[in-house]
Amino acid sequence: MELRPNHESQNGLSKSIINQNEEMKKNKEFPIMITRERILFAQLCCLILIFTTFYSASAYIRFYGQNGFIYWGSNVVTYTINSAGSDDIPDKSEEAAIRLAFQAWSNVPEASIQFQEDPSGANSSDISGPSHLVLFDENNSTGLFTSNSGIVAITPITFEPSTGQILDADIVFNGRDHQFSVDGKAGTFDVQAIATHEIGHFLGLDHSAIRSATMFPFTQKNEYFPRSLSDDDKAGVANIYPAGQDPFPVNGEVRNKQGTGMRGAHVVAVDAATGKVLTSAVTDDKGFFKLTGLTVRGIFIYAEPLDGPVTKSEIHLPQVDSNFGTTFYGGNQNPQVISSSNAGTLTVDDAHSLNLMQISPQKANPGQIFTLYFMADGFNPSTMSLEFSNPGFQILGPITQANGWYKVLISVSSSINPGLYNVIIRDGSRISILTGGLEVLSPPPTIATVSPSQGSKAGGDSITLAGDGFQSGAQIMVGDQLATNVIFVNGQTLQFTTPANSAGGSVRVMVINPDGQFYNLDNGFTYVAGPPQVNSISPQEGSTTGGTQITITGSNFVSGITVTIGGKNANILSLSSSQLVCESPSSLTEGPQDVVLTNPGGYSLTIPGGFTYIPPSISSVEPAIGQVQGGTFIQIKGKGFDPKGPIEVRIGGKLCSNIQIKSENLLYATTPPGTLGKADLEALNTRDGKKATLLQGFEYTDTLDPKITSISPSSGFEIGGTQVTIQGSGFKSQATVLIGGHPATIQSLQPTTIVILTPKGSVGAHDVIVRNPNGQEVILLNGFTYIQYTPPAGGGGGGGGGCSLAMQPEPAWNSVGAVMPLLFLLFLLYLSNKRRRSFDLKIAS
Repeated sequence: MELRPNHESQNGLSKSIINQNEEMKKNKEFPIMITRERILFAQLCCLILIFTTFYSASAYIRFYGQNGFIYWGSNVVTYTINSAGSDDIPDKSEEAAIRLAFQAWSNVPEASIQFQEDPSGANSSDISGPSHLVLFDENNSTGLFTSNSGIVAITPITFEPSTGQILDADIVFNGRDHQFSVDGKAGTFDVQAIATHEIGHFLGLDHSAIRSATMFPFTQKNEYFPRSLSDDDKAGVANIYPAGQDPFPVNGEVRNKQGTGMRGAHVVAVDAATGKVLTSAVTDDKGFFKLTGLTVRGIFIYAEPLDGPVTKSEIHLPQVDSNFGTTFYGGNQNPQVISSSNAGTLTVDDAHSLNLMQISPQKANPGQIFTLYFMADGFNPSTMSLEFSNPGFQILGPITQANGWYKVLISVSSSINPGLYNVIIRDGSRISILTGGLEVLSPPPTIATVSPSQGSKAGGDSITLAGDGFQSGAQIMVGDQLATNVIFVNGQTLQFTTPANSAGGSVRVMVINPDGQFYNLDNGFTYVAGPPQVNSISPQEGSTTGGTQITITGSNFVSGITVTIGGKNANILSLSSSQLVCESPSSLTEGPQDVVLTNPGGYSLTIPGGFTYIPPSISSVEPAIGQVQGGTFIQIKGKGFDPKGPIEVRIGGKLCSNIQIKSENLLYATTPPGTLGKADLEALNTRDGKKATLLQGFEYTDTLDPKITSISPSSGFEIGGTQVTIQGSGFKSQATVLIGGHPATIQSLQPTTIVILTPKGSVGAHDVIVRNPNGQEVILLNGFTYIQYTPPAGGGGGGGGGCSLAMQPEPAWNSVGAVMPLLFLLFLLYLSNKRRRSFDLKIAS
């Protein structure tokens, strides 16, 4: 079945087009084969590609101008990926796919062409500009696509007619009418496959008639084989941009039985030992050809007409002769092995109706058994045969018909090597070949594990992939970026370095083998914050019992962060991105210990000696003297008290009661009965047995302690000056009163009553202490509360001075004195007005 392309008139530029056409009606048995895509080249431009009547034979097909082939003048060509990307792809992975497509061509060792990405024009979508753009046109802003266009991608090329040197080229994907993906999404075109094909045109290559070559003019949705270059594709780019001398070119000529040279005949070289398709050429206007890029000696060579599936409509030659039959050197029954550079003359058979057009599937794996469908004109399964260019393909049953197709069960040898192989139908000496019709691929890759599966958003982590089917030269995409330093260890192991990812979160990991097969592991890797950063740690010391609440400030604190002190985990109580509160673990060792913060993925920060474990110690006790009967409420100040307790406090060996732990630095307790004189004061952390002792720290006396029974009022403004009455007993002459540690002003003092004016203080509840001259005192915890003072509305000016004046008015005489000047001024004004009115009256009379 011959497929005819559509040539669309475009203004001004040469263009390579991928054009979608319906090939057959819907068929339930062959749903994948409903549509095929056509790739073609249109010559309508202001600098028209002129195909002269004389053209050179070549090992592939190149675009030809009026004075020669077209080419880039430099072996380093820049390209720019438009930053807008594709609307169909949520991230930027299409950019990575396009880079891999360029890389496929620059990796051909026999070619000198290299590419350099130029991001400077990435924000431009103007294909008339200086950048060689690759862009997705989502709304036909380029004007290249008609309504509901079947064109999938287009490559406008501008070149100098006199020399053939390419001046500009751009690749435009038709994002308005077609959808694209990089991960095999159903019903989409593969970005890397389409880009690899278009870059071939970008370099100056026309189409190939080898079925599984990248430059083959047809493709389908979700078809990936154009990602990998065939030997024919490699020969083409090597001939335009050679890196060295061709080691084994083969020349020959093709003539019909009348001795006339056959123009545009497709000449193919096949490895005689393996049956793999190597390279191809088309004959010139005299019937001569030249095969280049051959990697082996000992080949079969045949010529076939371009009568389908690829025809002269897809290959841009001025004249193509197709009125002959496919013919091998030496004959179709027993082909001749060619091992010299001069193949001589091939006389082709007469034309016949046998024509193999299409097969499905077009891919197979070693050891596979599958049903092969094929479409052929003039084929009779009862009298004709189906063959392959390698004996590793075995037919397991009869050929039958199904809905206009033929089908047969095929087995593939497990020892067959990957490559392109011919599919042949035969009627005696008459044959038709689908050149490179069946590609054998190694088993596709799979990913079992990613280790580690988390890494820093900054990138740079070393990762190991375990799986199967990995190939040397495999690429890895993490999220939408290509990994670096990819190392092929073996078929089951790859190593690589992660790229950066500022967004973070879980992303896919995709392995892409050189043959175009890939495996996508969704959420295979998680980007997390890098190591945390610390600004401060407070407090920086605590009890060896643990339990100290530590506040750490900094940045990059993420969920899952851990904190260790001295190698032991600290319990995290609260967490934000810039602050965490944790609880210190216990420690058998006193002294400084390292603090280590570790984010998920193992990213850690160490603060050497960041926290110091200290034993308990007592610096003071207040009051340090109390009644011998006991019952004195005391405050014990120090360090290293167990914040979680229990703590035992003893005076003279006797246990105190009502022990309260206010902090690691402050304890409250009520003294037990004792004996007159001084006694040692001890505080014991019962959880680890460590004890602090203040020698002779408390003194018993036979004088009763003072007591507080009431305070009124129990609150006042923070500015102070509130008059407060304290009721109680045992208040001695010269006693002092402290509120929040600040001395109050005593206005009157009696044994049971003290009147004070409060000092300035801070908002909140504060302890009230009455201390007698001999050091005995009474403490009323939180006995007075300071409240915030708000000046009255309309007050003159702010600040403490204005507030003091409002609270304490000046004497009345001072107020009258202040008014006297004003009264005097009013009196003078009265006299002035009286004289003025008199003067006025006189004038009036």
